[in-house]
Amino acid sequence: MIVLHTFDFIFFIIRLSLVSNDLSKRRSDTTLFLTPILLFELIGSGPFIVCNLLYIILRHCLVPLIHEHPSFKYLWPIATITCIRLRCHKDRPQAVLLVRVILFICSFLSKFMCFVLGASCSARFNPEYTAYTVIAAFGLALFFVIVNVEIGI
Repeated sequence: MIVLHTFDFIFFIIRLSLVSNDLSKRRSDTTLFLTPILLFELIGSGPFIVCNLLYIILRHCLVPLIHEHPSFKYLWPIATITCIRLRCHKDRPQAVLLVRVILFICSFLSKFMCFVLGASCSARFNPEYTAYTVIAAFGLALFFVIVNVEIGI
């Protein structure tokens, strides 16, 4: 999982640099596409990157130093993306994982919207934004693999 999430992080950095580079050109007609792409990228990838980095720090750095299972009341649920707790979770604890699955699906849909916006921007402005669309397609396929491995489909 660490390898898959590392590749997803690398694809995120590449996509972010491509969008930032295109935004720095300051073409007014492309900002209608690139601004939502940037926002959806940050919404779709940002929380998972933060949670994955927190998980790696807690699991692989702090646990070997402390030599016991961490009892971080507030950080561990955030690192494992199970931090959203509702009243129904007391009766049905499997609903915590259902919330995690819903977050993964929402992130996948956000990345898919980025890909669609990038493809429409590439079609409208010829080959200028094709690189982002190709990288977004690879990132979308990789995230689909991550979701399947995480959920266990």
